[in-house]
Amino acid sequence: LTTGRGIDIGGSLTWDLSNSNFSGDMILVNPTRTYTSVSSITDSGNWLDLTRSNTVNNASGTFNLTGDLATFSSNCTETSGTCVDTSNLLSLTQNYGKASGAVLDIVNFGVGSAAAITSYGTQAALIIDKYGALDLFTASASGTTRFVIANGGSVGINDALPDAFLDITGTTEQLRLSYEAADTNIASFTVSSGGDLTIDPSGGNILSSDALNFGGAAAQAYNF
Repeated sequence: LTTGRGIDIGGSLTWDLSNSNFSGDMILVNPTRTYTSVSSITDSGNWLDLTRSNTVNNASGTFNLTGDLATFSSNCTETSGTCVDTSNLLSLTQNYGKASGAVLDIVNFGVGSAAAITSYGTQAALIIDKYGALDLFTASASGTTRFVIANGGSVGINDALPDAFLDITGTTEQLRLSYEAADTNIASFTVSSGGDLTIDPSGGNILSSDALNFGGAAAQAYNF
């Protein structure tokens, strides 16, 4: 096969929408087994496996791969009337409550991104709605947690268990405010191992429009 389709399932249908509703599945793959054996069995195979394997055996040639391994697309053309599409293009549901595997597991050994999202819609590009008490989002580097959005809305940077709305943990400069991307004009904030705060502005001045109170309610207020 050099062009076209190896398998073509589909067609073009025209019908009166007032008389012909569709429900069910165009294609159904539903392997079902009932386990009654006294011994243990393991299912390690895939119910659906899409694999593309190629070998380049030509020193002077170049094999370019530009087509997607799988494409899901949906469209509705309104020549007359209104099309209302509230369907999901891809829906993944794990119905077994004790399952511990990921619903979607992406592993990338290439040099490109593991996931890329481009959205032209009027809603957010990514919506996460977490039920339960665990974190909304966790990002790790080689198994070490680097960024967390906790269930209550707290954000932890280099801190898996944030104790404030923003909790930044580090042994050196924890926060930097920059005027430009080149980091020429900055203000650096660092908390020492003893809990002391150092504010180091590159301009050399700390300016305040109001009085600053040091040491608590009975302490002296200073104007800068």
